Amino acid sequence: MSTGNYSHYTLVQASAGSGKTFRITEDLAQAIDEGKDPSRIIATTFTKDAAAELAGRISVKLVEKGKVVAAQEIDSALVGTVNSITDALVRRFALHNEISPELAVLSENAEKLAFDTACDEVLAAYWEAHRDLIKRVGYAGRRTVHGGLTEGQGVWTDSVKKLSQALRANAVDVNDRNDLEEHISKSQQAFADNFDLGNETGDIEEIVGRAKEAYDSLMEVINDDSTEEKWLGDEKLRKTSVTSLKKNHAKRTKIYQRLSANPAAVSWGEALKLTAGELVGGPKVTGPITTTFADEFPAGMGEITKLQTFRDDTFDIIRIAFEAARDCVNAYTEAKREAGLIDFTDQEARALKLLQDPHGEASEWIRESFDVMVVDEFQDTSPLQLAIFLKIGALVGDVRWVGDPKQSIYGFRGADPILMQTAAHAIEEGGGQQDSLSMSWRSSGIPLKLSNEYFSRAFADQTNVTLKIDEARRERRRNIDHEGRISVWRNANAEAKVGLQLTVPIVKGIQELHAENPKQSIAVLVRSNADAEKVLAELRQAGIPATGKDVSVDEEVEAMLLVAGLRYCSDGSDRASLFELITLMPEHAAHATWFKELASAPDRKTRTELKNSWADDPSLAAVNEIARHIGQLTPSRAITELIDALDLRARIASSPSPAGRYDTLLGFLEQATIYESDREGIGKAATVSDFLRNFDAEQRLTNGKGVVARSSQEAGSVFVTTMHGAKGLGWHTVILGLKKSNDKLPPDVWTEPTDSGAFTLEAPLEGRHVMFWPYTLTAQKASKEHFLKTPLMKKREERTAEENKRLAYVALTRSKEHTVFVATEKRLDSHDPLDKNNVVLSTNDAEGTIAISSATTEPVTLPADFRTYSEDDESGAPVSNEQQRLLPEWRGESTRTAERKAARFAASLVTSAGWEDRADTAVVATLGARLVEHGEMDWNKVGDAIHTYLGTSYTALDEAAQLAHAEAILGRWGVSAIEAKDLVEAGRRWDAWLTENYPDAPRLTEVPMRYLADGQVAEGWIDMLLDTGDDTVVLIDHKSNPGNQKPAEFVKKHYLGQMATYRAALEAAGKRCDRILIHLPLAGAIVEVAFRDEPSA
Repeated sequence: MSTGNYSHYTLVQASAGSGKTFRITEDLAQAIDEGKDPSRIIATTFTKDAAAELAGRISVKLVEKGKVVAAQEIDSALVGTVNSITDALVRRFALHNEISPELAVLSENAEKLAFDTACDEVLAAYWEAHRDLIKRVGYAGRRTVHGGLTEGQGVWTDSVKKLSQALRANAVDVNDRNDLEEHISKSQQAFADNFDLGNETGDIEEIVGRAKEAYDSLMEVINDDSTEEKWLGDEKLRKTSVTSLKKNHAKRTKIYQRLSANPAAVSWGEALKLTAGELVGGPKVTGPITTTFADEFPAGMGEITKLQTFRDDTFDIIRIAFEAARDCVNAYTEAKREAGLIDFTDQEARALKLLQDPHGEASEWIRESFDVMVVDEFQDTSPLQLAIFLKIGALVGDVRWVGDPKQSIYGFRGADPILMQTAAHAIEEGGGQQDSLSMSWRSSGIPLKLSNEYFSRAFADQTNVTLKIDEARRERRRNIDHEGRISVWRNANAEAKVGLQLTVPIVKGIQELHAENPKQSIAVLVRSNADAEKVLAELRQAGIPATGKDVSVDEEVEAMLLVAGLRYCSDGSDRASLFELITLMPEHAAHATWFKELASAPDRKTRTELKNSWADDPSLAAVNEIARHIGQLTPSRAITELIDALDLRARIASSPSPAGRYDTLLGFLEQATIYESDREGIGKAATVSDFLRNFDAEQRLTNGKGVVARSSQEAGSVFVTTMHGAKGLGWHTVILGLKKSNDKLPPDVWTEPTDSGAFTLEAPLEGRHVMFWPYTLTAQKASKEHFLKTPLMKKREERTAEENKRLAYVALTRSKEHTVFVATEKRLDSHDPLDKNNVVLSTNDAEGTIAISSATTEPVTLPADFRTYSEDDESGAPVSNEQQRLLPEWRGESTRTAERKAARFAASLVTSAGWEDRADTAVVATLGARLVEHGEMDWNKVGDAIHTYLGTSYTALDEAAQLAHAEAILGRWGVSAIEAKDLVEAGRRWDAWLTENYPDAPRLTEVPMRYLADGQVAEGWIDMLLDTGDDTVVLIDHKSNPGNQKPAEFVKKHYLGQMATYRAALEAAGKRCDRILIHLPLAGAIVEVAFRDEPSA
């Protein structure tokens, strides 16, 4: 495994809370105290903050030892992140790299922007050259805003970019034909071996033909009128199956005709579905179809994988993806060269190149300049960084790696725990010393025993897993072994949506904790950024001081005001931002009347004069002053001035969490500062307009966050973050928000590690292979299951499970006194990331215990308290006097309520709660027979399709054009639950009724609605308004759900709140609702809603 001498290495395993930073500080301070020159120390850490903390602690320790001069010289040590150290090395020997020492280094954000820009032209060229192949293998899709795919099984551009980054991260020489070919052939051969690819003749057209023949033969049986009973072989078909097949025959036939007419446009994924009788955009598969197609395609997925044409396409797309990645890397390299830029990966690669020669100038400089190297958090090291550390380690006399393999959770950032574990083992074999920290300096007895018992089972094959409590701590706290708590919180309503099962117990439980001790430090750790945003929003809405790490706070009023103000200053013609400011500023003269005034204006000239007068309102004077010189301001300066101009500090002073809310402003300011740094890094100007363009582009990304809050330092403020974001931190109480695993496919690009027997420390990157497998075979459920059970995918699954186990370790070792499980499933061990660790967590609510066990160990029982919470609970502590700060006297008393409400809400989400006794509903028209008996899952797409059709000018089309129009809309939305003829019929009925009852009333469709009431902004779209004159309207809303057999009761149960909100918005705009009608097109009914004389919503 290794032939070198590593006896000068010491590997220190530091479990969570065991005093890792203290140990590093003590070791380095002692080395300096014993005569080591501070300037001869290299120490790398994971973050800049950690580097600053380490240097500060060493300095303090030296002062304590009386080494004041040495403490003052600690700045001469090379202490920093890996990138700061490689940057120092590269700049010192820049001429050896044939680069300028003045090169600018791209930040992570700027690097992504520059890389994407450089790749665009390359990817466009490959798309044009290989469009048909890319479509055939299912990689022509795009990502939706929610992260889903518009079509197929992958996104070509995404995969190539990931492949480019993986090649760079593993130091693959993309221009070495043999080197690149090794990676290509490895992916191709592994795919062929795992799926037993064949070389039989046949193609997609043949699959389509066989599928159509199989379907036609089935329908011959179904349509045979000579016998009432239908038999498929020995199986008698049920009447419901026969009826279903006949009902959907026309739709299936039409799809088969389309596929047969143009088989070249059919993808392998669609062909794979065909082998199971599935049709994209078609009706659901029934039993007779499954039987028929199993007979026709007995090999299932093998019917595809045995074909030479499939093998050829798969091998071609793998090769083309690698070649496109190569060209992207080269284009990016050339773009950086022309711009005089490098990025972090360049730094590492160039530093490694400088150190390859052990007698080169860079190596000699390290040897002559440094004696000690310390690597903190070694488990998070990337392959390139490991190679650098080993090169430096060979040149100094004392090497110390400190970290914890159990906390390696950054695989998605390039860390490779398998590589690091293999390297550590090789160092030990080469004479390196092993040490471990065995005492817990963080947790009390009960939380510590929970983590000890759980992970001694989860990591049963590892040593140094458990920690003990030091005797010195026991002297101070005699009962520490029995101190601390474990709690399990649940929503009392087990049928509530998963989101509420998570947020309700968290909010109510924290209110109780604050009642006990409002100053205790509390963290909520969840699995995803989306969950973190929901939890943070609910906490703030409940008036609980809360902040987050990289969590979106777009819905905060101050965030909305700040963004609107920035847009207004950047572009004076942006009237939307002016209206946003007016809506959110009660002191503006037109705050309550602007919409009514605008709607009542007789002509464009009058409307323009109104807008100009509103822009000149005294409340916007300070904002207008900023707008006049916005071109001279950086984004951060503009934001700073707008915070004052909009008086945002005073606006948030009376909120339940003023310090936490102020972090919203600081977070946006921080984003602007990062943007300016990025622009400086690529030699570009930082302007407000460009910052807003970047801000908008980032928001449109799948994981875009908009405005993010900065972490708060306010005592008692709840910290919300992901489990990944909690690493290295600790709190009094840690609440784990747990949900069931979301089984996603692993990335189609990954790196296969070196076989342990072939690994050497002298060449740590050799034997690693960057892999790409197209996910074509995941298009169909059964084949996807087979895909995931292949030997190589099983290995990947095992590695993912190990990383989730390590994530569980990080999450369960953060609490000092109190660990809380918020459970959304019945069993604790069915939640992510506790579900695949081979450890059983069983609860006994009656006895108040949690038992921890495994297949090979006896259960250990720990005390726990169990609570259930309801949305109606009146729990929690009142807001403290310290938090109830008033606005300045000149601004008057705050009109905001103590209860925090969401800044925006969708009117369509307002329920009927509280309205049932204040309104009457009745069916006022029956348009015809029901078109659909009941709704199905994912019915929202049906609603989108119906609203789209009814919102268009379909009445201008003839019957054939209407049918084609309806088919196009249903196809675009991927809807198969209703047929185009039903949609056309619904539209015909609706138009006939309108023409008969309101022949002269102008029809306004898809009318945007925005309404401010009680500090909240309601937003939505009114489906239709009929203008009946004299400022009266008929409010109409289409509902796609056919409901039950009693439409009036159905409407009363679900939609009164929404209609009340719409009516209030119209009244605020000076419009009176003559009638409120809900059109149920699929139920063939119109229901009228009549509110009694009560205040508007």
